[in-house]
Amino acid sequence: MKKIITSLMSLILVLTLASPFVYASENSEEKNNDFKEISKSTSLRKSSNFSTISLNPSFAGSKWSFGQAINIPLTLHSLGEEDLYSSYSIYIYNESLELLELFYGDFPSGEGTFNITQSWSGYHAPGKYYVAVSPMEGDIEVRYPFYVNDYAPQHIIKTKNSTYSAVNNNLNNPLSAWAYTNATKKEFSFYKATKYTIRLEEMYFGELANAIVYDENMFNDKPTSSQHWLFMKFYLKNNGGGVLEASDIINSLSFYTSNGASLTVAASATLSGNREGQGIYDTTLYSGASGYAWIGILVPKSVTYPYIKIGNGYNEKEYKENISWLNTNPTYTPKTDVSRLTYSKVINKTYTGKQIKPSITVKNGKKTLKKGTDYTVSYGKNKNTGKATITIKGKGKYTGSKTITFYIVPKKVTISSVKPGKKQLTVKYKKVTGASGYQIAYSTSKSKGFKYITVNSKTASKVIKKLKSKKNYYVKVRAYKSVGKKKYYGTYSKLKSVKVK
Repeated sequence: MKKIITSLMSLILVLTLASPFVYASENSEEKNNDFKEISKSTSLRKSSNFSTISLNPSFAGSKWSFGQAINIPLTLHSLGEEDLYSSYSIYIYNESLELLELFYGDFPSGEGTFNITQSWSGYHAPGKYYVAVSPMEGDIEVRYPFYVNDYAPQHIIKTKNSTYSAVNNNLNNPLSAWAYTNATKKEFSFYKATKYTIRLEEMYFGELANAIVYDENMFNDKPTSSQHWLFMKFYLKNNGGGVLEASDIINSLSFYTSNGASLTVAASATLSGNREGQGIYDTTLYSGASGYAWIGILVPKSVTYPYIKIGNGYNEKEYKENISWLNTNPTYTPKTDVSRLTYSKVINKTYTGKQIKPSITVKNGKKTLKKGTDYTVSYGKNKNTGKATITIKGKGKYTGSKTITFYIVPKKVTISSVKPGKKQLTVKYKKVTGASGYQIAYSTSKSKGFKYITVNSKTASKVIKKLKSKKNYYVKVRAYKSVGKKKYYGTYSKLKSVKVK
């Protein structure tokens, strides 16, 4: 007879607790009154029923690793065959006291004390949990806290890089998603531009991400054997210009392979657990505001570190939005563009009739780079007077190219003679190769007060008039090369002096 009654009571228990989430919802308003969190020193709870179930208080505060089966030690005190209420229940809650799991069973037959272990297996997201135990008709009076901890590199990545990144639209050399990137949101020319900052803060993948997404909403798609969830947290800041919708920057269509192919996203995660209201599609930032937003995407297991494509202003010439690429691989370091390096100054060189190849020092901050390892150097023809070039191309950890310009100027001019006349003098000089013209300077002082006369390259002499009689004059000449509207001068000749008549 007792077994029949016990079975009926167990059936009633199953029907009553068949919907654990409804149960948790109905009791959520009273959770502060119904539950007491206990410490390890708390004694075993005694039930008013005929039989007693208790959890070993040393379990309170236990820590478990992600993926490890959680073993819950229980003690059953049974009064034997005459006890009609011999079923028990075990409840597991998350930190918000939502019921995640329900176990139930019957007391062993016979009178006595029995030690059993209930195992809760699976990949449970890191965080704080509670377990509560009760005989069939007993109230849940205490909850025992325990923890799941796992921040191992194979499950979660957190940013350590706080460096701002310069904009780079090259898919072959994307920026790091783990560094702050400044960009501009403007899809069309007539849109208002909004400046923003973005950085990937946390990234979960594999079974841990699967567990977190399930905890957020049990109706999120379960991965197939060839899929897993990627779960990411982004920092965003609206730097001004308009309202910023996070989903306009990052959404399920923002993820790509390293060759620029759009990533197949089977589903996006719905967040209705601890991160409710914190999703990409829930986040709006006004000017000056910053915050964090989460996104979960279900992708093939072959995808671990996708590329992210973000908008970065509008290209007026091509009538389309600019694009910047971000690489989510935490070990990835973008190649440094050589245009951002510093170079030793290259002064103008004098014409020699041969190709000129000046040496150059290249630095990245305080580090002096190695030619052949970090960069290569090539030269233009660099023989004739005028513009000359040095081209630096990145190598190894460096990319891009930088062209440095210097000028080849005419050789030093030689004055042939300076002959005096009445209030005038005649200066003659030797022409030099590659000169566009010559500049003659004269003064009554060796070091100051010079006046200048420019003559074309066809002339090798010049009469300077309207001078002061009986005065000594000093004369010097130099050649120049014209490039565009600018003149590049060679070295002056030696000073020649003469006394005019």
